[in-house]
Amino acid sequence: MKQGLGPQRKKAFELLKKHLGERKKKTPHEILEIGIGDGANLEYYPENSSLTALDMNESFEPYLKENLKKYPEIRYRRKVIAMAEKMVGVEDSSVDVVVCTYVMCSAKSVPSVLKEVKRVLKPGGKFLFLEHVAYPKSDWNYLLQVLAAPLWRNYFCGCNLTRRTGEEIKKTGFSNVDIETTYITTVWLYIRPKVLGIATK
Repeated sequence: MKQGLGPQRKKAFELLKKHLGERKKKTPHEILEIGIGDGANLEYYPENSSLTALDMNESFEPYLKENLKKYPEIRYRRKVIAMAEKMVGVEDSSVDVVVCTYVMCSAKSVPSVLKEVKRVLKPGGKFLFLEHVAYPKSDWNYLLQVLAAPLWRNYFCGCNLTRRTGEEIKKTGFSNVDIETTYITTVWLYIRPKVLGIATK
């Protein structure tokens, strides 16, 4: 599954690097990654990254630190144990980039997470997102998602198959949203629709 999702992670970070292109490389990128887990995105980070990791689960910390050893160019600042809906310990307008990949499906409130993302981003800051979403309602596969959703949610720790995260991001009031929808055939049919992009505060 991770191998199937890797190309999309790479694509999202290439888009981020394009958006960051005008920044001086000598200036550290203050990055907050939400739901970082063991650090599956670290290999794609831009040069001169300074990382604050946010996750609800403390048990990932040893795996994250072990993974970080492979990327000594990333400055690991700290770990914040908090929910994405309430990022206690992260100051207003304090980060250049917020990274969020495959997290919104399990969030208790997507609008609350997005409100917090806007709060912690500096003016002009970038929000990198990559999420699986619902098929269009006119697509028969959407019905399959709806039917599978209760069992899927129980089996995969609250993961929701039918969210329209891209639409929520567009409604949040970012100054610009660069977004695309793709369908990945190398993963299960239920999670093939993806939205990826960059929203600018």
